[in-house]
Amino acid sequence: MSLALPARLAAMAATMAALLALASAAAAGCHESGCEPYEQAALLQVTGKSSASHASRASLWPFPGLARREGGTVEQSRLEGVHKVHADIEKLALQQLAELEARNLSDYNLSRDDFGLTNTTLSLLNTVLTEMGSLLTEINASHIADEQLLLDLAEGFVQCNVDLSVRQAMSQNLSSIVNDSSNAHDTCRSTEQTLAAENASAWAAYHGYGSQSQPGSESLPQDVVDCIQNFLNGYSPQTDAHLQSMIDCAATIQSWTASFTQNMTGLRDAYFASLYALNNHSEDCRVNQSTLESHFCEYHQQLTDSCAATDSCFANVNETWHELLDSVAASSARREASYIAASKVICYIQVLQSNLTHPAVQACQDLVVDTSGIAVSEPTPAGKGACDTSPVAEFPCEESWVQAEYESKTWYTQSPQILPDTCISCAARTSTTTTAAPVALLAGVGQTHTTLCALDDGVASKLKCVGRNDDGEVGDPDSVGHVDLGPGRVATSVEGGRGFHFCALDDVGEMKCWGKNTQAQLGLGDLNSKGDGTGEG
Repeated sequence: MSLALPARLAAMAATMAALLALASAAAAGCHESGCEPYEQAALLQVTGKSSASHASRASLWPFPGLARREGGTVEQSRLEGVHKVHADIEKLALQQLAELEARNLSDYNLSRDDFGLTNTTLSLLNTVLTEMGSLLTEINASHIADEQLLLDLAEGFVQCNVDLSVRQAMSQNLSSIVNDSSNAHDTCRSTEQTLAAENASAWAAYHGYGSQSQPGSESLPQDVVDCIQNFLNGYSPQTDAHLQSMIDCAATIQSWTASFTQNMTGLRDAYFASLYALNNHSEDCRVNQSTLESHFCEYHQQLTDSCAATDSCFANVNETWHELLDSVAASSARREASYIAASKVICYIQVLQSNLTHPAVQACQDLVVDTSGIAVSEPTPAGKGACDTSPVAEFPCEESWVQAEYESKTWYTQSPQILPDTCISCAARTSTTTTAAPVALLAGVGQTHTTLCALDDGVASKLKCVGRNDDGEVGDPDSVGHVDLGPGRVATSVEGGRGFHFCALDDVGEMKCWGKNTQAQLGLGDLNSKGDGTGEG
């Protein structure tokens, strides 16, 4: 054995020892920290939410900013160690080959006393060989882990669409409700038009009969006209004939008035019955219109929010997806380089153990390692599902919406024309709760469909109403900011009726009512609404 051999063997032994120390330290470190031996893989390089969070994934995929590297220094040192061992093993093989040729030995026999490797070195080589095999296995496991992470994150795109489907079902349900509400409103208004026509006919009959029965009317019987005229001109009750004429004339007038009273009463009752039916139905239609507008606003909000949520979900997942792809690509490149280095280390060790020749060493140097098995297969993410907001592009109170829902209908375009109530916009509906109510409230609140009245210490009568005032619901227009209950009077309670009117009890126990009165609901003995003109407080 040459004098240089022990030194070379010592250097080789030191290299093997360093390799084993490197492998042992890395494995021990992973054991303590619970990571995979070898390379942590993108699964451990990248930090997002915990696996528990993944298992209970929320409707929006919770991975923004997922790709944050950890443990990069440890991984890099291991990779550098593998490449150093590769370089040292290749150098050792070339040195052994040169020694073999320099001594002109005909064969390569590791058991020769004058040329060979010690049992310790051979044992080290076997250990390194085992370690390299283990390393290749771990590299493959790391690649599988990266693929699984990509598959898991790709589910985020699927989940976005699943959530969209759930929200679309809700939107579709609201669409059906809106359609039903629209049909109900149309039907109601059409019936209102019929009732309005009937009421107009009843009024024409009532008014016409009364007009025809007035003095001077051609339809008034002549004998009745003569009798009335005789009474107006005066009888001369000097003879029995004159007195009898008075009696006969009175009978004639009585007969006519009895018939007139019966007919006029019937026509009057028919007119007011049709008026009450029309007013009752009109209020139902007002409720239907408010319901339609409210449901459409809800539908508009739901559908636009649904599409916005889907856009946000895909944007979050897509951002994380590309961050993860970059991290996996970097991990894959390191993994491939390490896989090639470890495979060549195995090749050189096998040559050193059995067949140290130029062709064998050259074969290790030229070895093309097949890394296709550790190439990460990138799944194709699901595309974003369609979310169409065009059905709610036009919404309550916009001109085109009003035209489509109201002004294009036969109950609006034909006679008698039925006018819809004032439209309440979606923005007004969402802000009502924050702007309509008085600041300081006492006990007592009354509300109709579109108007709110409440006790308020901030005004003179302690009663304030806000909202629509089509029929005087907010009180006397002269009393800006409060309801005028009379000089010195203040409210103690207030209630709102379904018929767009309110009643309040004042501090002396008197009740004051105002608002719509088309059905005499105010109890004032007439059909005149109160609060829709001036000086009515």
